[in-house]
Amino acid sequence: LGIQEHNMIHDGFTNIGTCQRRLGHYQEAIKSYRHALRLSENFEPAVEGLLATYFDQAAYQEVRSFLKSISKKLMK
Repeated sequence: LGIQEHNMIHDGFTNIGTCQRRLGHYQEAIKSYRHALRLSENFEPAVEGLLATYFDQAAYQEVRSFLKSISKKLMK
């Protein structure tokens, strides 16, 4: 895949996650956001969507864990 197609794929998974989140399908949204982040680990819309999904569920331990993992990656 070219760069443009690759960008469209992780953007697509993020958009799917956003739709799932708005429908209240939180576990599916988390999977979609995480898939987008596997394709592009610092893709901000996917990071924001994943964190928002955790907050929607009051899953603060997951927020803390995810933020710790991101900070470790950024420190490298």
